[in-house]
Amino acid sequence: MKLSIITPIYNTSEYLTQCLKSLRNQNMGEVEFICINDGSTDNSLEILKEYAVLDSRFVIIDKENEGFGRTLNLGLEVAKGEYIGFLESDDYAEPDAYKRLYERAVGLADSLLIPDIVKGNYRRLSSNNIKAVLPYEKFNYSVPFEPIDIPEIFKVDICYWTGIYRRDFLINNNIRFHETPGASYQDTSFYYLALMCAESMVLIPDEIVNYRTDNEASSVNDKRKVYCIKDEFKYLETEMIKRRFGDRYWYLEAELKFMAYCFNFERVMDYYKYPFLECFRAEFQKLYDDGMIKEKLWGAGNYKNLMLLLNNPEEFYESSLPAIRYTITDKYHDRLFEYSKRGIIQGLKDESGIYIYGAGIVGKRWYRILKEHGIDNILGFIVTDKAAMSARTELLSENRESDCLNVNATNTSIANANNTNDEVIPIYQADELDAQEKERLVIIAVGKKFLTEIKKNLKYLGCKNVIVADEYMREMLKS
Repeated sequence: MKLSIITPIYNTSEYLTQCLKSLRNQNMGEVEFICINDGSTDNSLEILKEYAVLDSRFVIIDKENEGFGRTLNLGLEVAKGEYIGFLESDDYAEPDAYKRLYERAVGLADSLLIPDIVKGNYRRLSSNNIKAVLPYEKFNYSVPFEPIDIPEIFKVDICYWTGIYRRDFLINNNIRFHETPGASYQDTSFYYLALMCAESMVLIPDEIVNYRTDNEASSVNDKRKVYCIKDEFKYLETEMIKRRFGDRYWYLEAELKFMAYCFNFERVMDYYKYPFLECFRAEFQKLYDDGMIKEKLWGAGNYKNLMLLLNNPEEFYESSLPAIRYTITDKYHDRLFEYSKRGIIQGLKDESGIYIYGAGIVGKRWYRILKEHGIDNILGFIVTDKAAMSARTELLSENRESDCLNVNATNTSIANANNTNDEVIPIYQADELDAQEKERLVIIAVGKKFLTEIKKNLKYLGCKNVIVADEYMREMLKS
């Protein structure tokens, strides 16, 4: 078997047909396409079975969901090819891409040099726009090299899927993917370890894969994934220690880690940035103090940013914001972003007063959530039209000064201000707020279909201190 291409699949049926079609169009014999369904809940498996009937080169493996790293390692375990490549299931390969990579590898074998890695360039696909990306254009395509002798080769896009790797090389060096269910960045340690171990690598100018980036700018908004990049480098460092790599590998790894941490910092949602930055800075301060940062080995821009991080983290923090502002999908999250510096619960407690916009099920639910966290400075509820509320039994009066909402009442129960089980909170109409009330913090707690209208209304009324009670805020309260 000349070549094995491993494709992990998890709920990518929208793109899977295009991916599999591109593999079927590879004009090459003695190749296997190992497609591993990692417990998909959509119709990905049915699509895989259809292609297995059409083309005997497809090998289908169906298993329970175990994560990206474990899925790729299973592919490595069953692969039979002389060389192994990877294609992610939402991407697709160029015609004869793998044939060109393989022919470059065996062409060098005639000169008694067997390359461990052969890599090419790629195309970036986003919203039906395709753009060539040439990370290797500044390197020599004709001369094989040992990657560690050209440190800059480590600093271009990882894009592990634009190459093929000699199977015996991977086995002999025990190069595998980090297995962490549900984690991110699991290609990072695999790729860097492969480059560190490789004795020979060669490049071709061809574009190999069309890499889909429709979701590339999506932020890391799951707290469990914010620190995955740290775990990935811990794994890499453990493997480096096992192999007793010398100082030049460790000096290079420090810069690679800095670049990866910066990338992660840009992608995480704003309210996680400051906590991540604190551990980011602490880790690199120790590396600097231990003499593991060598200015002459770093890129000038990276070293300058490192010094800014260590000497003035607040400026580093603020200077990064314009470049990464795309992560904020809504300006009303800016206030949450500020709270991340001192903790949202303390931030809310420090407010001179809080109003909850929305007196329905969502508003009352958020009132209880805030109270459970010890936030006692809630002044009342705001509604768009108080007259419409007066028909509800939990509204206790029609006078602005004494209107109250019973947060413990259901829509059908009769509120009783004298009942000790009732908790009554003042309720206000938005367009009747005075200047001082408009300065208070307003937390919007309504269904999504009302959100846009209420934001516009608050802006028109001059309320600037506003946040939205949503899943991001809920995550912050859990942290």
